[in-house]
Amino acid sequence: MDLNRRKFCLRRRFESKFYAKHTVFAWKILAQILLQSKNIRCLLTFIKGHDIIHFVDAKSTTYAGVAELADAIDLGCVIIVYFCGWYILAIFGKTISLFLIEGDPNKRWVCELSNWNGKAYKIPRIEVKHCSDRNDLAACGIYFLFGRNDTDDKGIVYIGEAENVFERLKQHDSQKDFWNECIVFISKDNRLNKAHIKYLEYCCYMLAKNANRYTINNSQVPAYASLTEPEQAEMDEFLYNIRMISNVLGHKVLEPFVKMISEFSEDVPQILYITTNRGANAKGMQTSEGFVVLKDSQIADGVTDSCPKSIRKLREQLTQSGIINENRIFTEDKVFSSPSTAASVVMGRSANGRTEWRESKT
Repeated sequence: MDLNRRKFCLRRRFESKFYAKHTVFAWKILAQILLQSKNIRCLLTFIKGHDIIHFVDAKSTTYAGVAELADAIDLGCVIIVYFCGWYILAIFGKTISLFLIEGDPNKRWVCELSNWNGKAYKIPRIEVKHCSDRNDLAACGIYFLFGRNDTDDKGIVYIGEAENVFERLKQHDSQKDFWNECIVFISKDNRLNKAHIKYLEYCCYMLAKNANRYTINNSQVPAYASLTEPEQAEMDEFLYNIRMISNVLGHKVLEPFVKMISEFSEDVPQILYITTNRGANAKGMQTSEGFVVLKDSQIADGVTDSCPKSIRKLREQLTQSGIINENRIFTEDKVFSSPSTAASVVMGRSANGRTEWRESKT
């Protein structure tokens, strides 16, 4: 197959992966790399197995800089390859296996990830006493205790570490009242040490705090552990997998409602606006979980006479919980079940979110 034919096949496969404004630029670069590559077969094999998402000129940065960029904009499972003066960023899939130890989804789960030396357990509190048969739980690990708050819709989480996770869970079973299930992360080859789990505990705490999805039950901020550069790189990968698996197991404790927006991402959420004469000045966006009204948005002053009772009550609850302050401003990102509910809260009246949220402020 000649080069032009290769370029046509590649273009047909990948053109939809780019914004229109990046398409021509991206394919010029890909054509340039193909022309310069001394091993076209190797490059084509790599491209076939991945979805190319970005090119970075090696003259402008280093490999570490590209890795930092990929992590900052949360591109997912990224592989970075150097070809002919360019770094190619590509995403690849992950295989996650779930094993129900008792064959019952309401009991203990084991979760493992392909090509990863870590392992996760999801354990209901009432099953902790039965975990003496899991020898690998008597090792270093990090764990999350999850519970529910009866006064609002936020969950509660405690983030901890232990050199013997099973013994620590038994202590929490007798001492902490709020939790009803836990997720534990350990290493299958027992490579985690005290410094590793302290580092992971601190990072998970900070991620959970910034995400602000759960009320954190820890009485103090965990201590930060200093690691060597190779150890930190290894633990950062471990941390990424903790975030992903926690999400898969039903707890988005480490995931913010709104991720950093990147021009390189294919799924850039569109910011929408509401402004009214009664003082509403809000921004929001549609996400996979619902419609999010962004922090610092301002709601209208008061409600109309025809405003539904459910919206009045919801506004009052948000004010009492501190999500909306005395200046009528959202103090954090808040997810609503629909654009219409979000618009009604912002405008203080019944509203159709599909028409009220607009692409510009005017």
